[in-house]
Order: sequence, then C-alpha cells, then structure tokens
Amino acid sequence: PARRPACSVGSPAHSLVALLLTLCLPVLMGFSLPGEFARLIDGGNKLYARGAYGRAADRYSKALDLTPDSSEALFNRGAARYKQNDFEQALEDFTGATRGASGSLKQHAEYNAGNCLYRQQEYDEAIERYKRCLLYTYPSQRDS
Repeated sequence: PARRPACSVGSPAHSLVALLLTLCLPVLMGFSLPGEFARLIDGGNKLYARGAYGRAADRYSKALDLTPDSSEALFNRGAARYKQNDFEQALEDFTGATRGASGSLKQHAEYNAGNCLYRQQEYDEAIERYKRCLLYTYPSQRDS
C-alpha cells in the first residue's frame, strides 16, 4: 500500500499546522494579537516609572506602530521625550494627543504642550496652550 503523507488533511498534524498558521498569519502580515498594544503601553509605563525614558519612548513608539492615532500612546511618548529634554518632539506628541483625546487627557496634553513651549522660550504660544487647558478644566468659562 502507498504511504500516507505525515500531514494529510484531517490528520492531527494538519490540524496543528492550520492552528499555527491561523495564530501566526496576523503577526506575519503586520497585525497584532489582542493585548499587544496594552502590553507595550504597560511595559513603557514600567520603564518610565524606573526612569528609563528612552526605552519607554521606544515602547510607546511600537504601540503607535499598532495604533497610530492613540492619544494615550502619544501622550505617554510625549512625557518620556519631555523627561529627556526633547521638547520639540514632545510638543508634537502632546499636540497629536489633543486631536483624539477628551476630558482630562486632553487637558493634560494641552498643559504639557504649554510646558514644552515654555521650555523652548515660546512664551506667547505657551500661554495660549495654558488657556486652552483651563477651558477644558472650567468649561463654563468658554464664553468669558
């Protein structure tokens, strides 16, 4: 009789190969498995807490590769860059974070953008960002 291939359709080996392909294909095509974004953010936060700001910024950048418009990742990377005195790049991140953020994240991103501008001695622009921050803090004052 003819020998049966080791990985014929319906065999346990075939099922294993199909399962591995199903799990690996999204990664190979540039997609992430659920939880990857959160894992990168959490890892960045732990590095940030230890003062490893450059490595934290790298983690947040990897998270942004997965979710480019994430206000959370932009804000966190901005904070890490600010700690490295990279005020220009931090300002870009905080500005990006304000676009999709709401509530306290938007408020803090505006405030931190103001701090970046202040550190770059762009005082008039810094004041405008601080004013925006106050508008998110005290929304009833918008018409004043």
